[in-house]
Amino acid sequence: MAPTLVFDDDGLALGVGAAGGTRLGMALATVALGILEEGFEPEAAVSRPRCYPVGTLVNAEPGVDEAALARLEAEGWSVRRWPTLHHYFGGVSVVTRVGAAGDPRRSGAALELDSK
Repeated sequence: MAPTLVFDDDGLALGVGAAGGTRLGMALATVALGILEEGFEPEAAVSRPRCYPVGTLVNAEPGVDEAALARLEAEGWSVRRWPTLHHYFGGVSVVTRVGAAGDPRRSGAALELDSK
């Protein structure tokens, strides 16, 4: 769902989409920004830990900055720490000029074909 294409001066730079759900916008933005702004490779961007706020509760996968979660708790937020990566946080697939990735939260995989 929500296929998103990003173009630059050289053409198509990134194509990204995710399995449906209310958290898909956050998952797509996290992966796209990880690649475009932070320089992550596709697999690293898709696999990195995610968090998602609901009201005053923050759901967080293992690997989310523990100091930041502790600060949120000190400010009155509740934090639910998930024990593993989970499909609750979306299932993103991405293709870029340098590679592709499928979300391990949904047993994802990417196959790159040689176009030559």
